[in-house]
Amino acid sequence: MKTFLKLWLFRPFLLSGTMWQTIPLRRSWIGLLLPILLFSGCRTAPTNFTLSFTVESIGIYKLSIEINADKSYRTYQQNLYLDAHANTEQINTAQGIMTDEEFAELTKLIAGSQLFKLKDSYGFDKEPDELDPFSNVIYQLHYAEGRKVKNITMRPNATDLFPKQFLGLIQFLIRLNK
Repeated sequence: MKTFLKLWLFRPFLLSGTMWQTIPLRRSWIGLLLPILLFSGCRTAPTNFTLSFTVESIGIYKLSIEINADKSYRTYQQNLYLDAHANTEQINTAQGIMTDEEFAELTKLIAGSQLFKLKDSYGFDKEPDELDPFSNVIYQLHYAEGRKVKNITMRPNATDLFPKQFLGLIQFLIRLNK
């Protein structure tokens, strides 16, 4: 197969009378194939983005994190159940700056997740199982890069539908929020 491919790609050179007659044709093949081969698997790391991730057990607890491209982040934690009974709203917030290693891992996971190719919702196609303890948990991810915006809402029982890098991104955000 390799021999056939080599002969097919270089057939203009092999069939022509002189090398100079085939250079433009060979360049055109190389010009077509080289960018396709080089950039087909490349995913660039995001440079200017905002990422927001929320985990909520409906009516019980809410945990959020917002991350900016300048490595700054802010976390929010709220016990919705206790706040409802106390008739108050107490939101615990914290902020910080990510380390270079954390930020490099985050941008790698974002690039590998292909967020803009994912659907907007997962796990809502059927009624939740009331016996499942995670049936009332919802994950929400908001990602903005330049003018492109992606919102994804999911239930944890739909994790088998996601790319491996996306699951890694969710795990990373949960770890960072602790």
